[in-house]
Formats: sequence, C-alpha cells, structure tokens
Amino acid sequence: MARLWSCGFELNSTLGGMEVSATSNFSVQSTTVRSGGFAGQTVNLVSGVARGFVEQFIAAAGNGPFFTRKYVRFATFPSAENRIMGLNDTLALAGTDVYITADNGGLLRLYDEDGVIGSPSSALSLNVWYAVGFQYDRTPAAGSQVVRARLDDTEFAGAATRNLSVAALCLVCGGNLALEAQTVGSWFWDDFAINDGTGSIQTSFPDEQEVIHQRPNAVGDNNVWARGGTDSGANWSQVEENPPNDVTDYVQSNTAGQIDDYNCEATPAALASDDVINVVQVGVRCAVDVATGADPDIVLRIEASALGTIEESPAIDVNSTTWRTNNAGAVLNYLLTLYDKPGAPADAWTKADLDTMQIGQRESVSDTHFARVTAVWALVSHKPAPPAGAELPLTTAMTLTGAGH
Repeated sequence: MARLWSCGFELNSTLGGMEVSATSNFSVQSTTVRSGGFAGQTVNLVSGVARGFVEQFIAAAGNGPFFTRKYVRFATFPSAENRIMGLNDTLALAGTDVYITADNGGLLRLYDEDGVIGSPSSALSLNVWYAVGFQYDRTPAAGSQVVRARLDDTEFAGAATRNLSVAALCLVCGGNLALEAQTVGSWFWDDFAINDGTGSIQTSFPDEQEVIHQRPNAVGDNNVWARGGTDSGANWSQVEENPPNDVTDYVQSNTAGQIDDYNCEATPAALASDDVINVVQVGVRCAVDVATGADPDIVLRIEASALGTIEESPAIDVNSTTWRTNNAGAVLNYLLTLYDKPGAPADAWTKADLDTMQIGQRESVSDTHFARVTAVWALVSHKPAPPAGAELPLTTAMTLTGAGH
C-alpha cells in the first residue's frame, strides 16, 4: 500500500461517500484554496456541535503505523482551545483518541487519551497555509507506542512512551470535535494524504504536495461502452462532470472486455514543467443498474500516452445501485495508485506525460446487469522541484496499490 488516501476536495461536494466518508455542517468552496480549484472550510460553529468531516481510511481499525499530512489555514482562531483534527476508532466526528487543538493565540497542542504530549507549537499566523501531520503507531508494546505531530515538516510534540488503548479507523477534521461551547472561528482545509508503513515508497510522512484533478476531455484509444441517461453525444463527456452527477449521465457495459479510454484535460499552469510528481491515482464513481444475482466487475486503467503501456487496478465489484466512489465498500481509498509511469518503474511522471495521459475502465467480469460509470478522474499530487543543488529523493519501483506488485 503506502499511500492510502489523497484528497484536495476537487470533486466539489460535501455529499457523504463522494470524496470523504461523512460530513456535518462542512462546506467546500473555491475562493480560498491552496491548490486546485477547491478547499474545505470549517465555519459557523455552534456551541456543543461538532462540525467537519470524517474519512475512513482502513476497513477495520488498525494499529498502524499511519502518517497523515493536511494543510490548514486560519481566517480567525477559535476564542478558546478547540479540538480541530484527530484520529478516531469509530466513524464519528466527536471523541477522537489522538488529536490536535488550536487556541486563540494560534498555538497547536498534541494529545492522546492520557493527556497533552510535549509542548505547544510555535504560534501560527492568520491567513497562512500550514502543513500539519500525525504519526500514530500502536504496533510496539504498551508503554512504547508512538504519537508525534509535525508543523511544516518539523516535529513540535511527540513521544514513544505512550499506551494507546484503541486502534485507528478514520481521520477527523473540523471544529468543536470535543463538543466545545465554541461559536467563533473560521479555517480552511486542503491537500490531504495518509500513508501507512507498508511497501517501499511513501512509507512515512507524506511529502509536500499540491492536489489537482485531471478529467476526461476527448476520446481515447477505446470507445466501446454505451451512453446512458442524458446523452451528451460522446462517451468522454458522460464522465467528466464536477461534481459527478451520478444517474444524470453515464456510460455502461455488461460485456467482459469492453473498454473506454479517455484523453484528459491539460495540466494547469500551477503545475510547473519541472515539478516532482509524487503520486498519480485514478478515481471512479460507479454503480450497477440492478443489484440482484451476480454482479459485474470493472478495472480502472491508465497509460502515459496513446497506445502506451497500460496499468490496471484490482477488480472493483460493482454490486450496488447506490453510486459509490472508488470501491464497493465503506473505504474510499484509490485502488489504482502509481508513483512512476506505467511499465517504467524507474521513470518518473512529468508534466508532459500528464498532458498525454489516458485513463478509463474495462469490464473484467460480465453479467446480464450493467456496470455504470458516471465519473473518472486522475488525482495528481505534485510539488515544486527542489532548488538547484539540492538532493533529490531516490525513485523506487512503481507500485500498484492492492495489486501485489
């Protein structure tokens, strides 16, 4: 695995199960963003009410190690210390087990169930984006378990002497996460990543990143699936809406081997030609037309250029008439994750590659019922190139998440 989940709120939706597992009084807006076109916002706090989002990043609560990175920007600080982010063992906003608070002076503090850990961070300034990260590791024996927090890649609090009573299931971000009596505060969220310790790359704290989505904008190598719902006139234009419009228009297939591939829109100017591409992931929004009997399977596809080497995801069992993102279960993690170009484990992605990339899907197991796809996109995590003379990280072999190679 390594990279479990990435998010920049680029699907422009607060619908639970669309881009995060659940939301409560949480907004997505396009005015104050760090990268891409959208970012989340916590605002309009109500006394005693938790507000924010929950993302379940693992099927069952686990011991880790887990590493998170997210960017937060305060327009106003809370008027008193307020729980704003944490890891929880249940799919709930309140009751986080390891968490960070912010106070009216812009200080962050790290806690677990036994109390505060270390010292506060340096004071944050208003209207500045900051990277905040957790390390959570319950795999050592009790009394040697690890909780750490970083601010802009520098640890401000941490200990390897903790006794954590519960495993971690989900990431929670927002305000009043301890049901505080807080009504003051406005802060923004963007560019999330969660890693675990498996594999050989992205096995610690996620790198600096900016998250963008690239969506279909033209026909690719294959164009076989049928159009359903409102007919836009082309297969690619059935699957490029943002946010995804689910049943309004889609493509569908009930025949194994049928493929749709799509060229993607050009990368934005904010992604420079020498940027480092950390991760490329293919996402999908899919459903089945009838949920009885056997169900069809699909796999996601990616290639760096037309008629290029294809990488495919593990099979997705399309078994629900409810539209779902990336998977058939509760976890929204991407199933097709690449760190290098398809078929080229020592060849890093470039902006030029992304501009010729194709993504799509293939029906891998057929059924009389139709697998339907309403949206496909590529999530790209990138960062500025290091200054001249700086040491670049080693590029390791391309890993296809969940595919066993």
